[in-house]
Amino acid sequence: MFFALLVGARVAGLVGVFLSLPIAGVAIGILDIDEMRGEKTEQPSG
Repeated sequence: MFFALLVGARVAGLVGVFLSLPIAGVAIGILDIDEMRGEKTEQPSG
């Protein structure tokens, strides 16, 4: 998310800072990036 803030600030300034987090959240949801969701996946025990 910090990376999204930096990119948003670089591209669109202050408005980009506020819009970057929702845009990044939508992108993570659409692309189904499990590593960035913060959810722990169950690992098989054994």
